[in-house]
Amino acid sequence: TGIGREGENLMACVVADAQLAACQKLGAVAAFMNLGGVRSGVDAGPITYGEAIQVQPFNNPMVVVELTGDEIKRALEWGVRLMPEYSGGTLYVSKGTSYEVQSWMPEGERIVNVVIAGESLESAKSYKIAMNGFLAGGGDGHEVIKTAKGARQDSGILDIDAFVDYLKANSPLNPVAEGRIKVLKKASGLFRQNLDRSGVHVVKSGNDGSLTRIQR
Repeated sequence: TGIGREGENLMACVVADAQLAACQKLGAVAAFMNLGGVRSGVDAGPITYGEAIQVQPFNNPMVVVELTGDEIKRALEWGVRLMPEYSGGTLYVSKGTSYEVQSWMPEGERIVNVVIAGESLESAKSYKIAMNGFLAGGGDGHEVIKTAKGARQDSGILDIDAFVDYLKANSPLNPVAEGRIKVLKKASGLFRQNLDRSGVHVVKSGNDGSLTRIQR
């Protein structure tokens, strides 16, 4: 499992899954893992402790941070601000959580269709999110997370221990791409026709990626 900074980073996804598993007892519903904290990949076959600690070498404590949906959206926006380039602050997410990126849009307007633990994100709702202490403290520039006013709980677990425990509990592990982060392609600006129960509609795809439906 590699650590490429494009598309679905399977190693980061596994780490996020491990962190959620370690913090569910504290009420965490999802986990965020900053890409910069995933320092290595692993080869197929048995994984030694030495290999595991190369992936998670910092001995960061695991923390559960209560974030509003609005704060989550802004944190995700920060992580994709350099798109199409990925950065250390890009947030990978645990299973059941996902988001889409419109990289052609202005900064702060790129994130759409956020799902947390299988449900659409609600701006005013609070969510308990597991993450490492570095990220919780604003690492990789995540000031929104650092300054969030919600409750914080120290799990008493180190990220490396969460990772090793997860590997042991889920061996053999065969991660596959699930589309947790989808980078959308900008529409071409062409016209197309759709036929539905109310008749023929012409749908115009604008240069900004917007869609306009016109009754004919």
